[in-house]
Formats: sequence, structure tokens, C-alpha cells
Amino acid sequence: MGDFMEKDKELPPPPESVVKELCDYVEKYITALTYIPHGDPRDPPGKHSGTGWLVQDSNGPILATCEHVARAQSSGKIGYSCFGCEYGISLNNQFSLYPFDIDFAKADIENTFRGVMHKGKWFEIKHQGECTTIDHYAENHCPVEDEYLYVYGFPGADAVAGFGQHEMRGMSVFLREVEFDPENFSEIPFPIKGKHICCAWNPKLAIALLDTQGDLSLPPGMSGSPLWNTRYVEVTKAGGKWTPQDARITGIVWGHSSKSCQLFATPVEMFRNIIFE
Repeated sequence: MGDFMEKDKELPPPPESVVKELCDYVEKYITALTYIPHGDPRDPPGKHSGTGWLVQDSNGPILATCEHVARAQSSGKIGYSCFGCEYGISLNNQFSLYPFDIDFAKADIENTFRGVMHKGKWFEIKHQGECTTIDHYAENHCPVEDEYLYVYGFPGADAVAGFGQHEMRGMSVFLREVEFDPENFSEIPFPIKGKHICCAWNPKLAIALLDTQGDLSLPPGMSGSPLWNTRYVEVTKAGGKWTPQDARITGIVWGHSSKSCQLFATPVEMFRNIIFE
């Protein structure tokens, strides 16, 4: 696992205690996703396809991710792996899809979250994953100036397959929101200025935190990661003592531009009611 800060301004990185505490707090909610096409002959079959997270709604646990990740379910299986679990779990239920410009999907995982039936026998699935609740979500995306945003997910560049299994390595990044300039942007999907969140993502400017070695990976594979408003600046400037529980989910990551060195996300107010309808 690696920890980084995207440095687009001359501002200090967060304290080391914040980096460690926030990662420990967030990672239990996050899942790595694997796509296995029908008839895939590879060993192990499938490939890392994205990131998701766990939610407790009124009916039970659900899995949330991006629509463009989830729609692969039409031509194969999608598996998810919870924190502390040694293997992936095939998703039995279909995703409900909400295409771009929301780019959000959710699926009921009640029948696989704690165990599965196989050949008439019940097999317990042991993991340390936990579900977010409505209290983890901001009502809308409104960080204070120069606030630290945060994302934890699984870049495809750091995923490896061998010895009959997939290994997805998590990465956490502290981000700064920046202004989106559509003037020279030609990639698709095209972010909507004033609607989508734009953050800097430049491996050449990123700072490695704690004892992390290497460079910031490109973010393909992190689509479906929740974007968090750490609220560290907000809380400490008001004289409070910050804890990880102050952080709120403020968006969902869906895209990246290597040309403009930017990461894009849908703000929470566009999907919060979809989760907790």
C-alpha cells in the first residue's frame, strides 16, 4: 500500500498521524472489484476492473461503484473482495445502473456478504469489511478553502495475478480540488464544469508520505472509489480536535485525464438519495 499527497500548491502535507489514522479508518469500507468474462481461460480468470465500497441501507448491505465499471456484468461476472478477506466473492445480484453524468451503480449483496451457499452447504466468509451508513455522507460537496480531500482505491497498474489468485494493492492519496478548464480538453466523457469535482493528479508533483517508496500510480482502476472530504482544515481552524470520524464521503471518482493531470468525481448530492432512497 502507498500513501501520497498531490501537491498543486505550496501547502504542507497533513500530519503523519492524520495520514495513518484516516487510512486505517477508511480501508475497511473499500472493496477491490474483479471482472471475469464468460469463458475466460486465464488462470486465475479475470482482471482487476475497479473499486467499490460497502453501504448499509434500509434493506441490508449494498455494493456501490461506477456505472461504467458495473455494466461489464452484462458480459461476465463481477467479484468483490472485502478488507481482510483472502478471496473474492461473486456478485449474484444485478447492479442498478445510473449512467454518466452520474456514473453510479449499486447492488444488493445481502446473500453474499457473510457467506455463500455452495453445493447445498453454507460457507462462512470471514472478513473485516464494514458498511458505511448515512452518517458517513455529506449532504453536498462543500469543502472549505484549501481542504484536504482523500481517496483510497486500487489502481490497475498495481494489480498483479499469479499462483492462481489476484493481488490488488491499495493506494491512498490526499488531494486538492482545482478549477476545471474545458478550453483544451477533448477526452470523453467530458466533465461538466460546475457540476463535477476536479482534483489535481500529477505523479511528477506528488509527495510520498510516511515510508512509501516509489511514485504515485495513474488512477485507472480507482473508478468507483468514494472521495472523502477529510474536514481536517475545517475542524482545526474552528479550534476543534480532528478525528477520522469527522471525514465525510463527498463524491465518487469516475475518471482521469493524463493530459491535464486531473481526476474527476461526481459530487455526493447527485447520488446520495439513490443510495438511501
